[in-house]
Amino acid sequence: MGPSDRVKFATAISQLAAGLGHEMSEAALAGYWIGLADMTIEGVETACALALGRAKWMPKPDASSHSLRPAI
Repeated sequence: MGPSDRVKFATAISQLAAGLGHEMSEAALAGYWIGLADMTIEGVETACALALGRAKWMPKPDASSHSLRPAI
């Protein structure tokens, strides 16, 4: 992702957080940006949409089993 994707990214992550009843601080949003920087904005938006229908809690931006990243 690049700087021009920042607004779309913030919208996708904030919508996911709100949908799961999670407060998203600016610091947390910055951490997700760093942790998911190698994904495309389309990948982030798709992952967020899928997580809204499947996740019980806010996924983490890492490679754990509770990650926002799609399984490879």
